[in-house]
Amino acid sequence: MNKLAFLFFVFILIIADKTEAQNQTDSIAIVGGFRMKFVQHDSIYTKVETLEIMKVIPEAYKKMKSSIITSNIGTMFRFVGGVLIFIPVAKKIENGTPNWIQAKIGIGLVIASLPFAGFAASNAEKAVNIYNLSTIQLGKYNLKYQFGFTIDGVGLKIRL
Repeated sequence: MNKLAFLFFVFILIIADKTEAQNQTDSIAIVGGFRMKFVQHDSIYTKVETLEIMKVIPEAYKKMKSSIITSNIGTMFRFVGGVLIFIPVAKKIENGTPNWIQAKIGIGLVIASLPFAGFAASNAEKAVNIYNLSTIQLGKYNLKYQFGFTIDGVGLKIRL
């Protein structure tokens, strides 16, 4: 009966270790590239969709919202700069007199948009880190079990 109680205790210990109150795959991963994508549960989300997921954690939500706003400002600079660059080039192609100062201003706007992309990426990474750290189950130990023979017979060794 004593061995049966011991085996029952070991069985309960293993089951208790393997069950968790929160799924560890709730974390969000960033997939890099020109357009940032976010992966959670094997699904790919945009920044706006990720913002909806982060509503449960206000600090992460605030950082992600800041990232989206900064990204949109940078996109506006890039778009206006691209248009200002395109107009003189199109005039030159149709044998008109292009305004190269306008193209230089467009190049300046495109270059000015680069820091916005960096700030947006930085804020998105911070938001994901805050979200992931908030969803980690604190106090969870990674226990390692070793069954084997000891001096007294079969034994169980548990290590952190």
